[in-house]
Amino acid sequence: MSSPFPPPTPPYAAPRQVPPTYQAPGHGAGGPGAPRTNPVAVVALVCSLVGVLALAVQTVTGGGWLGLAPGVAGAVCGHVALAQTGRDRRAGLPTAGRGMAVAAIVLGWAVVAFAVLVVLAFVAAALLMGLAAVA
Repeated sequence: MSSPFPPPTPPYAAPRQVPPTYQAPGHGAGGPGAPRTNPVAVVALVCSLVGVLALAVQTVTGGGWLGLAPGVAGAVCGHVALAQTGRDRRAGLPTAGRGMAVAAIVLGWAVVAFAVLVVLAFVAAALLMGLAAVA
């Protein structure tokens, strides 16, 4: 003979433990060991690239002085970022950005050197034109 009542339900089970999911570094993990990019290195690289762009535009349109300020700013910020990443590395802190700092230093000083050469070339051309007009 069957019972008109449903079978008794089992007691509640303990909550199931879910293992933590793994996320690769740099993809949202952001744990204490994830390297942090030095913001001064990013600023330095952006300044140096702006200097390259300004120098290219100004050289085509005449002159070359416009790339000096961002080039110097990029090189100086690059030196600061390089010192900071070196200090962090010696302290055992994982900091990224050393490559960007070095690239900013190289680009920044190259922009400054090329800008000085362009300005000197334009001054020399103006002097030669002035001397040629007198003769």
